[in-house]
Formats: sequence, C-alpha cells, structure tokens
Amino acid sequence: MTGSYSRNPRHFILVGGLTDDFFPTTYVQLLTERLNDMEWSIVQPLLASSGTGYGTSSLDQDAYQLDQLAQHLRSFYNSQGIVMMGHSTGCQDTVRYVQRNYSMDPSAPPLMGVILQAPVSDRQFREAYNNDNADDLQRADGMIAGGQGDAILKREKPLGNAPITANRFHAIAARGGDDDMFSSDLSDADLKRILGPLAALPTGFVLSGNDSTVPPFVDIPALARRFVAAVGPSAQSIVVPGADHSLQGFEREAVDSVMALMARVNRTALASA
Repeated sequence: MTGSYSRNPRHFILVGGLTDDFFPTTYVQLLTERLNDMEWSIVQPLLASSGTGYGTSSLDQDAYQLDQLAQHLRSFYNSQGIVMMGHSTGCQDTVRYVQRNYSMDPSAPPLMGVILQAPVSDRQFREAYNNDNADDLQRADGMIAGGQGDAILKREKPLGNAPITANRFHAIAARGGDDDMFSSDLSDADLKRILGPLAALPTGFVLSGNDSTVPPFVDIPALARRFVAAVGPSAQSIVVPGADHSLQGFEREAVDSVMALMARVNRTALASA
C-alpha cells in the first residue's frame, strides 16, 4: 500500500473504484490544491484491489487495508483526523470501513467525515447491459456451493481483462451481494441497514446527473434523497446536472461540492472541540 503525503495535520483518503490506480478522476489535482489550502493532505492508497486486482479481492480486505493505512497515518504522520472519500466502488469500500473498522480501532485517527462520489450499483448496471450476467452468476453460485468460491470464474474483458473469482463476482453481481449497497430497488429498510452506520458522521453523497453506469430507469435525484434518509440528519446530497460518472469536465463543480461538505466537517469538529 502506498500513497502521497504532506505535513498537514489531517488526511483526506481518496479511495478509487474498480480498475482505478492513482489519480482515478480528473478532479484530483484541483482537489489536492483546495485541500492543502485548508491544511488537509490528500492520500491516495494503492490497495490490493486496485487496477486489475479487484477480481481477487473483497470489501473486507479493502477495509482492513484502509484501517492499516489509518494506523500508519497516526503512527508516522501524527494524523489528527481523517476524512474518507470513495469514488465509484470506492464508496462501497468506504461504507465497509465504517461498518467494520473505524469505531473499533483506537489506534487509528478519528474519522471526521465520509464523502461518497458516484455511489452506483454494479449489479443493476450488469443486469441492464451485460447479457451474460445471469449465466455467469449461475455458474458462480454453483462454484460457491461446490466449495470453489475462491477459484477464478472468468476474465472481465470490459474491465481490464481482470480475473475474477466466483465469490467476488457474486458479491458484485448478485442481489444482496456484498457490494450491493446502492441499488435503486433496495428497500428503505435495506438502505438503512447498510448506510445507517454513517449516521454519527458528517456524510455527503455526490451523484452525477448523467452517469452512464446508472440505468435510465433510475431517478438519480430521488435515489440521492433515499440515501440521505437512510443515514439521517448528518447526511446531505448533491447532484451535479449533466455530469458523467467521474465528473470529467465538471472538475470545479466536483471540488466545490466536496469543499462544501468539508466545511461541514470543520464546523462539526469545532463544535465538538
């Protein structure tokens, strides 16, 4: 695991999505400059799941490595606090970190807020656009039932030709799979169970109005409101009209949205000091 650091006292961890490495989006440079002005350092972790490693990894492994990163930031950089921001499937990683790690690890710096940019459903995308999804899922389920969940199911040609295990395919492609956190057909109770652990944190959802990974039947602003309701009063959402999945061409709007949420983090920190 690696990343980029400076001597600012607080750290903003940016977690990329499937196939991402460093600089997963075009707004990273501008975001780095604006965060530095606020005395925050941006950190870009390279997890075992980065690049083509996603198919043989899991959310739990990612959350564990993010916890190791947080401990490192405290031990070696005396970090006073972190904000974690996920892009795409990095949103699932961030939620899993909150679910499993942050409140139980006193050796990590305090988590001061969470931002989820492009929280989307891989399952719904595959159901809508991948004609082989049902057959592949059936094969994956058969392998899992036969005790071969960690065996390679196939290579994901549209996503870097990465090898993917039966377990990871099920997690991403199955209804109720481990990665199925943001689907529009999840019930309010499901969303509350998944996103409820964020309730104690300032939480921001940044969605794109023209996200090609979201099927056209999904009402994006309505889904954003449901996410906020599942978390509660600590959450807010921003939908960037016309923007694509990575907010390319909307870098200033993207960073302005993040900085508005960071202002809430700072206000909350000052109020609790």
